[in-house]
Amino acid sequence: MRYVVSRLCGLLNRQIATYKKLVDEMLLERKALLERDIKLIKESLEKQQVLVDELYDIMRDYDEEVDYLYKEMGLTRRSAKKDEEVLTQKLGKDALKMKQLGDHLKQVVMRAKKINRENQKIIEVSNSFFRSYFYCLQQLKSQILGYTPKAKADTRYTENIYINQHF
Repeated sequence: MRYVVSRLCGLLNRQIATYKKLVDEMLLERKALLERDIKLIKESLEKQQVLVDELYDIMRDYDEEVDYLYKEMGLTRRSAKKDEEVLTQKLGKDALKMKQLGDHLKQVVMRAKKINRENQKIIEVSNSFFRSYFYCLQQLKSQILGYTPKAKADTRYTENIYINQHF
């Protein structure tokens, strides 16, 4: 049983390390978003996808190990939320290290979620800015060329002022 606990601790450590790498990539993504560096954004997102895929693999392995541990203890697994409580009761001291690693993992995950939310806000603000910018350009272009925003000839202009002035 200690081997399984040791394996679970190893998987928790791998999750923590992978989430920390993910946090670093998310911070790099933020920098790229603020600098409007498309190449860096693309590279960062590709690396993030690899890390997320790795996290899914680690979590799958972790779930398999927990299932095996429950089977060895002769228990039926109910829900992931109950795992910590049940394992603490059944494993005693062996579960202490797992609990500490689980708490540390929760902190790293919360940091990743926070950075992700902040990056999403940056994207939303950028999108809003560019939508407003393009709207203003459309309005200005329509007025300069003598058309309404709906691409109909503006009755205030009898000819295309912009073209007549510059050509």
